[in-house]
Amino acid sequence: LYALRFDAALFTNLTQDHLDYHGTMEAYFEAKSKLFGLLKNCGSGILNADDPYADRFRAASAHSLTYGIERPAHYRAVDIGADLKGSRFDIEHAGTVVRVVSPLIGRHNVYNVLGAMATAHTMGVPLEESAEAVRNFRGVPGRLERVEAGKDFELFVDYAHPLIAHLKEKFARVELVCVRSFLFEGALEKVAVLHEKGGANAQPPQRVADESDPRHREVRRDEPSLFAHQARNVGGLPPGA
Repeated sequence: LYALRFDAALFTNLTQDHLDYHGTMEAYFEAKSKLFGLLKNCGSGILNADDPYADRFRAASAHSLTYGIERPAHYRAVDIGADLKGSRFDIEHAGTVVRVVSPLIGRHNVYNVLGAMATAHTMGVPLEESAEAVRNFRGVPGRLERVEAGKDFELFVDYAHPLIAHLKEKFARVELVCVRSFLFEGALEKVAVLHEKGGANAQPPQRVADESDPRHREVRRDEPSLFAHQARNVGGLPPGA
C-alpha cells in the first residue's frame, strides 16, 4: 500500500476486537493511522466523532471531516428509529437534511451507513443518491445476515464472537432466545433467533442453546442450501437435540 495515495480514509472505531493481532491498543492505533498517512494532499480523513480516538486520527489527517450521533459532526444522524426490520434516520449536513431508510439493523449499522455515505459524499456522490443505494442494500453475508425462515421470529447469521454479548449490547429491546453454532470451513458461525421484547408473538422456544454449546456441524462452502436448512430449523430444537 505504501506506493498508493488515497482520496479518502474512513475511521469507524478502535476497540479490543483485534488485539490478538496487534497486542496493545497503541499498536492497533499506529497500524490504523498508517492509512491516514497515505492520503493525497487533497484527500480527506472521515472520522467517527463519537469514538475516543477521533482526535488522534484528526491529528494524523491533513484534512478531516467527522460523522456521528452523540457529538457535533459535519455529518450527523438524528431522529433515529430502529427495529428488527431495519433502521431509519435523518442525515444533517451543511444545513440540509436527507432521510435514510436502511434494511440493516442495529445502532452500529447506523454508524456504518453514516460513515459510508459521508465518505462517498466527499468523493462527489450526492447524499440523496447514496440514500437510494442504502435503501436497496441487503448487507454483507455472515454479518447479521437475515434468513427468511417463515417463522414468527427473526433469524440472523453472524460471525461475531461472543455473539450473545454483541447482540445484547446492540439490541436493548430484543431478547436473544437461542444461539446455535456451526463450524464452517474452520470458522465458528452463530445463528441467532431474536424476538422483540414484549411483542405479541415473543414466546421463546422450550430449548435455549448458547454459544458454548459444543454441538457443531461441519458445513462445506458448497452446501449453502444445507446450511440455510439448518439455520431455518434453529428455533425448533427439540429437547435433547
